Amino acid sequence: MLFRSSNDPVRKPDPALDPAAYDKEVCQKTPNAADCSVPLYWAAPQQVVKTSAGMHRFDWDMHYDPLPGGGGGGRGGGGGNGAVPHRTYPGVASPWVAPGSYMVRLTVNGQSQTQPITIKLDPRVKITPDVARIFTLTTQLEDGARSAAAAYKEAREMLGKAQSAHNDVLVKELEALAPEVVAPAGGGGRGGAGGGGGFGGPPEPPTPTNLSNLATRMVGAAMAMQASEMPPTDAEVKACAEQQAAYTTLMAKWAALKRK
Repeated sequence: MLFRSSNDPVRKPDPALDPAAYDKEVCQKTPNAADCSVPLYWAAPQQVVKTSAGMHRFDWDMHYDPLPGGGGGGRGGGGGNGAVPHRTYPGVASPWVAPGSYMVRLTVNGQSQTQPITIKLDPRVKITPDVARIFTLTTQLEDGARSAAAAYKEAREMLGKAQSAHNDVLVKELEALAPEVVAPAGGGGRGGAGGGGGFGGPPEPPTPTNLSNLATRMVGAAMAMQASEMPPTDAEVKACAEQQAAYTTLMAKWAALKRK
C-alpha cells in the first residue's frame, strides 16, 4: 500500500533546503513544477528513510500512496498543517485509508520486522452502514486503480513487442485499449474529463475510458467522497458504480488480449 526505501529518489535541489537553487533550476524553467506556485520558504524538507544507526521517525499521513504519474504533491508528508514556513507539505491526491488494522514492515539488509498498527476514525463520528460504505467503495476503487495502472504498464510493454513483431492487428487493439498518455499542452484544468472549447465554444467531448485513464478516474471517484464523514450522495455512488463497471469491461478485454 505504501512503500518507502532508502533508495527512493531524493529531490536535488530540495526547495526547503536550497530555495534559490530550486527557483533557478526548476521554477524559472518549468513554472508549473511542484512547489513553484507557492512561496518556496513554505516547503518542508523531503522525508527520507535514513540508513544511519539509531532511532528515526517517519510520518505516514494515512493516505494511500498516489499512483505513479498521477500528480498530487508529495508522498508520506506530514499532513495538512497549514502554511507554516519550512513545514508545509503539499496535498496528496489519494484517498484516506479505511479504519482498520495495518502492518508496518521494516526491512534492513534482507531482514524484516513487522509491527501492527490500528487506524481509528474520529470517535465523534458515528459509523453507520451508509458511512461505512465510503470505506468499502474507497478500498474497492483504490485496489482497482492499482490493478488498472499495472495492466496499462503491461499493455504498453506488450505493444512494443507487437510492433517489433509487425503484428498490426494486435498493435491496433492494444493502441485502442491502452493509448499513450499525452500530457496537456499547458494551462489545462485539474481533474476534468474534458476541456473547454475556447471562448464561447462548445466543450470538448470527454475522452472514452481506457486503460490509460481508468486508474485516475477510479481514484477521482473515490476522492469525491473524502471531504467528510457524511454518507455518500447518490451521484457519488453512481460515479463509483460507473468506474467499477468500466473497470470490469476493460480488464476483461485486457485478459482476452493477453491470451492471444
